[in-house]
Amino acid sequence: DLENRQVSHFTRLLPYVWPSRRRLFASFVLAGFVAFFWGAILSITYPVVKVLLEGKTPAQCLHELIDEAEEGIAKAKAELQQRDSEHPVDPQEQVSLLRKKARAEKKLTTSSQRLALYRGAEVYALPLIPQDQFLAFTLILGLILVLTAIKLVCMFCEEVLVGSVVE
Repeated sequence: DLENRQVSHFTRLLPYVWPSRRRLFASFVLAGFVAFFWGAILSITYPVVKVLLEGKTPAQCLHELIDEAEEGIAKAKAELQQRDSEHPVDPQEQVSLLRKKARAEKKLTTSSQRLALYRGAEVYALPLIPQDQFLAFTLILGLILVLTAIKLVCMFCEEVLVGSVVE
């Protein structure tokens, strides 16, 4: 009964919102952009911590990530080889083994995807980033500033659109 009441509230609201559907859809798109920029800003703060607090260059940070991904691949391959050598007789143990193999394959896939991403960053992005710590830090902060400005413009436009729909 609760679901029917909620649906009926929505259906009663629909005729009033329908004329403003384009503005409402545009506000949803802008909200998606805001969420994307928010996530991008949070993702960029990790290199700031590495560069500022640990005193590492972006190249050093990237090479550490590549090493971690390669270690993850090696561990997942070793685990898969170990699981392939097992041959349980009991059906329950076979199911358990298949689950363990699937987890190991998922770890292998995840580590391989990360390694591919890091290698791509090494080839395409790393040459664009200055190797000097201060310049890299300045570039990262400038990027955060630009993304924040874009995010704020999207937030403002979204609020204006939502406000116009509410009126």
